[in-house]
Amino acid sequence: YATVVLWDDSHLPLSLVWVTLVIVTAISIVGMVVMALVMKRSHRHTFYKHISFRTLLDEQWETRDLTYTRSGSYVPGLDASRSQMFSFTSSYWVSTAKLREWLAKWDEWEAEQPKWFTDPNLDFEARIVKYVREEALPSTVLRKILIRESSRSAARLESQASSFAGFPTIEPSTLDLVSMVKNLRQERKARKQKRRRKM
Repeated sequence: YATVVLWDDSHLPLSLVWVTLVIVTAISIVGMVVMALVMKRSHRHTFYKHISFRTLLDEQWETRDLTYTRSGSYVPGLDASRSQMFSFTSSYWVSTAKLREWLAKWDEWEAEQPKWFTDPNLDFEARIVKYVREEALPSTVLRKILIRESSRSAARLESQASSFAGFPTIEPSTLDLVSMVKNLRQERKARKQKRRRKM
């Protein structure tokens, strides 16, 4: 004789649980059918629309303008909402072209320092630097990546810089920066793989 033990040590027959579940499910289905029949025909298609998660995020990229932060506050604005979308894995992010267009505002954000840009829980800048494809990054961020890497290997760069003393400094183009960062990331990846093989 199967029973379900409740919180006060009383027993409920399993057959009663199943009967209750069937009745509640039937009532729910009848309710949904009645709702669909009463609903205006022109609005039925808006009640349910099957879309993938990636498509949903792509739609929200353009329309969502209020976001809830981990600190418990609501932050208005399209940029704040978009910054929260980087908490998902990069395979669900919008296209590189859309990212490039949006990240072009980077200098404004650094000057204004909006709350979502500096939020340590989101760690927005670090996620952008680490995961966004080089082609989408603005030149400011590309330079930061290169400067950060060059400070790690300052001695090597000082010796190279001394050999170019007296030559005028040439400002690299964005395409040059992209290829430099791409090479840097590939070198880092190769070093990590090499270390893993040694272990």
